Amino acid sequence: MDFFAPILTSEDTGSLVTLFSYYLLLNVTIAVIAHYRPWKILNLFGVTVTFGLAYYWGISENLSTVIETQRWALVALVTLHWLLYLFVVIRYAQQIITYNALNEKDLSHADNVDDTKHLDRAHVGSSYVFPIDTGLLFSVPLLAFGLFSALLNDISNALTITSAILAMVYLGMGWLFIQRSRRYALITEGMLALGLGFFALVIPLALDAEWIAFGWSVQGLALVWFGRRSLRSWSVLFGLLLQLVSIGMLVTTAIFSITDYPVLAFSISALSYLATVFILRASNSPAALINSLDSSNNLSSLKNKGTTTSSVIQLQTSVIQSQTLDGASDTLTSYASALGVSTQAAQQWLTSIDSQSRVFKFVWHSPRFIKFLTLTAMAWMLQVLMLDLHHWFDIWQSSTTVIALAALISLIAYWVINRYRPWAEIRQLSHGLLALFYFMLILQLPQKFERNLTWATAEWLVFVSLIIGWLVMGQLWLKTWSDTLSDNDNVSRYTAASWLGTGLLLIAAAAHYGLPDSDGVMAFLFSAVLILFGLWFNRRYLSQNAENTSTNKVSEQGLLYWFDWQQALLGCAAIFAPIALLWVVLTNWSYDGMIWELSYFPLFNLYDITSWLTLSVGFSLYYISQHSHNEIVIESSADAKSKRVFTAENLLIVLGLISFWLISSMLVRTLHAFIGTPLWNDYQGGAWQSEQVQTGLTILWTLLALVATIMASRYWQRALWFMGIGLLGIVVLKLVLVDLSQTEAIWRVISFLGAGSLILLIGYLAPLPPAHEETENQNQAS
Repeated sequence: MDFFAPILTSEDTGSLVTLFSYYLLLNVTIAVIAHYRPWKILNLFGVTVTFGLAYYWGISENLSTVIETQRWALVALVTLHWLLYLFVVIRYAQQIITYNALNEKDLSHADNVDDTKHLDRAHVGSSYVFPIDTGLLFSVPLLAFGLFSALLNDISNALTITSAILAMVYLGMGWLFIQRSRRYALITEGMLALGLGFFALVIPLALDAEWIAFGWSVQGLALVWFGRRSLRSWSVLFGLLLQLVSIGMLVTTAIFSITDYPVLAFSISALSYLATVFILRASNSPAALINSLDSSNNLSSLKNKGTTTSSVIQLQTSVIQSQTLDGASDTLTSYASALGVSTQAAQQWLTSIDSQSRVFKFVWHSPRFIKFLTLTAMAWMLQVLMLDLHHWFDIWQSSTTVIALAALISLIAYWVINRYRPWAEIRQLSHGLLALFYFMLILQLPQKFERNLTWATAEWLVFVSLIIGWLVMGQLWLKTWSDTLSDNDNVSRYTAASWLGTGLLLIAAAAHYGLPDSDGVMAFLFSAVLILFGLWFNRRYLSQNAENTSTNKVSEQGLLYWFDWQQALLGCAAIFAPIALLWVVLTNWSYDGMIWELSYFPLFNLYDITSWLTLSVGFSLYYISQHSHNEIVIESSADAKSKRVFTAENLLIVLGLISFWLISSMLVRTLHAFIGTPLWNDYQGGAWQSEQVQTGLTILWTLLALVATIMASRYWQRALWFMGIGLLGIVVLKLVLVDLSQTEAIWRVISFLGAGSLILLIGYLAPLPPAHEETENQNQAS
């Protein structure tokens, strides 16, 4: 009630200096009690009431007149309260450390005399107590600094000097504790973290108010580092909150200040946030050590109970796996040194907080949370690098160049970090960053090669650097994923395919560099040629390898052993084929096939050659899938086949339909080039309204049906035969519904005579092939 007596009896006529002088006497009493006995609740109550009332009156009342008249007295009172509670924090740490030391001696004595009852009493009556009042240690200086900022805001450089004084005090106290004993390791680290945080505020406060985010980033990093060392999860969460708030402030600055923004503050913020996530990475988590200790204890108990050898081996394997997560992961001895206690007490403390603290489980047992933080850190670092590059090299006009260069710098930095300190989250998320780098590199090819723009010398050097980065960093990351068993999955295969595909596009772009614009025809042409050559070479290599295996000749491990060329090439072809085939389908609707003003001749022009080579890539994939189907034993039940959508049979149907569309479009383009008929999308209904085109399509489709049925009859392919007959049915419907009503007599006669003759020829040359069951019965009878 002593704290609330002035509030209940006041008449709003008293002085703030008198009021907080009274509170100072009460807090001195709390400090005297804390000198002889730790009382955490009383300490927290005194801080809450004293600083809570100060902030309440500062927010709800206009105290500008009071501050002007009583400024320095209030500053002195705030300083005395801050020093008083600094003493309380130190005494609390000293008393708790002494208490833990006495308990350790009790446990050690019980272990030495082998007194079971005494040991049980020691374990029950003595538990490790965390030696720092973290809330008091960090909240009082931050609350005091907030009051200092309100009292000294009108004085130039006052806050800078205040921050420097606070930094000197905390750094000096940390140095004194370093000289005392290793048992004061945690409070030493807390003092140093606060000292470094206030020291980081000196420069931004001296320069500009916007630089406050700079200091918060460094303070957040210090809090996360301290929380990781002391296993205080709330400190980690508060540090993360400071980091995110500072990033939000900087993002707001970047949005509303297009040109003038603090580049150094952005860079320090990104580096601090990345260092924060690095500290919190899963391989550096204390949960790994806890799991290792639990497995070791279970292993010892099983050995003592005479458990079977297989169970012991399984537990040994789990222990080895948990201990090899990270070579730099803290051991139990380092935790004990940081806590200032024995190894046994440290193990007890770890087990206790792991089982009781929900915040600890949220921070250290949430891989998705850590992965999300890593993703945001990578995105923020990429954005800051882009802003820095735009600021330093404002002559660049291409955003894709800046993004690609920023992604390349990030990939190099992450690879170096992972090389010396394994970082699983970075290894997983680098797949997406590498794909972004490849995509940005590819986007530069049309605007620089296809249009044949002139580049400045510096941009050429940057582009060459990007190509070298694709060649080197792509392979280094593939080797990293290959060496890490947990990362060697399907994602790495797609990454290998994207690396090879990017290289093929670079070669294709260089092959037609300097040529006029071809609407993408040359890019698809060279890419298809390179892929077909690669598939042919791959097929030949596999045949030679099979022969060497049959003759017991095994080839030595070659260069780039981690890179599976065969799978990468197949993946590259699988990515290229649907994109290129879609391009073929869409461009055949409106393209006349004329490139560089050359006259069109069917089949012997670049567009038709490109289209058929693209189809050849698709048919090559079908052949490879059929060959693999014949060599590998797979599920062949009807239920399994019915669940598969992208089968070889469906691929053949799609390729057949695209071939049918391409052949029909070639006829339309040929008639357009020689007799001037419209294309598919031309005026007045396009090719469907042309009598010559309709007659030509009727005869062409009937010829296609003839070829399909003859081939089906010769090779006993009933499905192909029915497809040909189905096409004949379409021709008959077209004759009745289209040709009879929309064509003149002469073209109608030509259509009917040509289609009828070919249909008779089909009935004579291509009878229905026998079913599979009939063929088996004939073979058995013979």
